[in-house]
Amino acid sequence: MFLTGLDGGWAELANPAQGLGFRLDWDPAVFRWVISWQPYGGAHAMPLRGAYGLGIEPWTSGGNLAAAIAAGEAIELPGGGRLDTTLTASIINC
Repeated sequence: MFLTGLDGGWAELANPAQGLGFRLDWDPAVFRWVISWQPYGGAHAMPLRGAYGLGIEPWTSGGNLAAAIAAGEAIELPGGGRLDTTLTASIINC
């Protein structure tokens, strides 16, 4: 599932029974899209076969590179160029 139009650059998951959670923060000006995937034991291909989980991946655009270029969303860096950003993963108390 692709998510866009987010109010901020973060996602948080809490497990109150464990008193812990996970938080991911990113720069929403760079990563304007998020892909979320949940195999929940139903994936047949390795390495996710039998996995039960949740994936949250910040992306710079939705879809593949060809779609990003067509939509004018692809980030292009010149030779020797660079893009600096920060992603922060935290274990939190809840």
